[in-house]
Amino acid sequence: MPDGHIDVTLFHGAVRNSENEHLATLLRAKSKVMVAFGTCAHIGGIPSLANLFSKREIFKRAYHDSPST
Repeated sequence: MPDGHIDVTLFHGAVRNSENEHLATLLRAKSKVMVAFGTCAHIGGIPSLANLFSKREIFKRAYHDSPST
């Protein structure tokens, strides 16, 4: 479909990887108006907290140091 073909896109969810970024960029090009719907789409929400740590730190906390292991 050509750019600007969609009237309004409600974008929901965080952009955490290159695939999410590609989809958001593509939808923005195809839409006349794009609305960030929800905290994750607007300011990152809980998924954006992972941007504060390295991949190694996240895996260590989740699989090695968590209280349930």
